[in-house]
Amino acid sequence: MSWITEVPEFAAMVADAGALPTIALGLMDAAALDRRLGALPEIMGGRPYAVNVVSLAENPCRQAQLAWIKQLRPVLW
Repeated sequence: MSWITEVPEFAAMVADAGALPTIALGLMDAAALDRRLGALPEIMGGRPYAVNVVSLAENPCRQAQLAWIKQLRPVLW
């Protein structure tokens, strides 16, 4: 599912249907996060969403992803 759950427009459609969208960060580095998900706050328009991080040590982007999440501050219910 990570190839569709990283599309902000898909997350908005899930939210419009009444569900909580989950964004999969996969192995995206900071540049990819900004490029693919930079418009996420505007597209979601204040609606809540979840973010999945591969927390295994083998994820070379884990620290960059956690920093990106802290900066983005996803909306909570």
